[in-house]
Amino acid sequence: MKKFLLIAVAAFGVLMTACSKDEVAQPVVEKSTVTFTVEAPVMATRALGDGTTATDLSWAVYDADGNYLEALSDSKAGAFSGLTANVEIDLVNGKEYSVIFWAQDSDAPYTFDKAAKTVTVADALTANQEAYDAFYKYETIAKVDGPSTQTIVLTRPFAQLNIATADTQMAANGGLEVKKTQVVVPAYKTLNLVDGSVVGEAEERTYAMADILTGETISVGGTTYDLLSMNYLLVNDKKLVNVKFTVQDEDGTFEETYTYSSVPLQRNHKTNIIGNLLTSTYDFTIEIDPIFEEYEHGYVVTEEGGQTIATVSTPSGLAQLAADIENGKLESNTNIVLDGDIDLSSLTRAAVSNWEPIGTEEEPFTGTFDGKGFSIKNLSIVEPEAKEGKAF
Repeated sequence: MKKFLLIAVAAFGVLMTACSKDEVAQPVVEKSTVTFTVEAPVMATRALGDGTTATDLSWAVYDADGNYLEALSDSKAGAFSGLTANVEIDLVNGKEYSVIFWAQDSDAPYTFDKAAKTVTVADALTANQEAYDAFYKYETIAKVDGPSTQTIVLTRPFAQLNIATADTQMAANGGLEVKKTQVVVPAYKTLNLVDGSVVGEAEERTYAMADILTGETISVGGTTYDLLSMNYLLVNDKKLVNVKFTVQDEDGTFEETYTYSSVPLQRNHKTNIIGNLLTSTYDFTIEIDPIFEEYEHGYVVTEEGGQTIATVSTPSGLAQLAADIENGKLESNTNIVLDGDIDLSSLTRAAVSNWEPIGTEEEPFTGTFDGKGFSIKNLSIVEPEAKEGKAF
């Protein structure tokens, strides 16, 4: 009986101990490592963006309600190797998450606000910067159900605007060698990384004057164009804009601005403005004008049959014609032809009172004077030897 009682007590003690342990035991949270293979896209050539500058990879993790989980978020500067990076994140089984991935150059003018889920472009921008290339992706994880590997392909949130010309050598022959360019174009400043929408209104952004990407070209339709400008612009899905493009030579002594209207820009697309942008073709019609010289004073000199003909139609022209024969600019045998009535009252009083006859006693006028039916009015001739005002 004692033995049975001891056994019963012992059994009861074991039972109580087991119950006590059940009451304080904590549930085990099972986690799974989700591995993301992050890949950046590639464009054609280095100047047009091969993605190799955007090596600083950041990511932000959010719960099912969109709350930022800072402890699960991180940044891996220089994470990309051959446009690929591996990111491992321990997530709780059975839960839902979302992740934003953002990749940029360390010197890019962008601010990734993880809590706000936005990227903002700085105000001060410089033209022709390959370092402005960047990529992103918003990824949702419906439910973690064990370790997994996912491939994430990033996309550019920007449009790429290229301006290239085929007349570089022609411009150089004419004395212009473009060394620097600037672009002014409407663009946005802030991007919502969840739905890809832009924030606010597009404003005129200036990509300040900077050196061109020397030696870079683009090829369109079998024609090669020298690249003068390459810029990344934050735009909406698709937009037509006006672009102001300015070129400078080496020392800035020459500057010219061109305007291109209704230029289409679209996110993650390239827009090329191409052509002979620096030069224009001028067609000259060459002809021989029988009029040798036309004076601002109002008479025209022509040559016909070996004779000099002076055609005059204005008071000042007649006065100048008389003076030019007097001072030897025209020969005294010049034939004079009127081409309209001349009223000398329009001349100043001094000009009329000091009128000298055409020709002198030593070299008299020997040409012809053809009035063509026109008349000269209000002319007073003063005797050369008198000069007292006696008129005839």
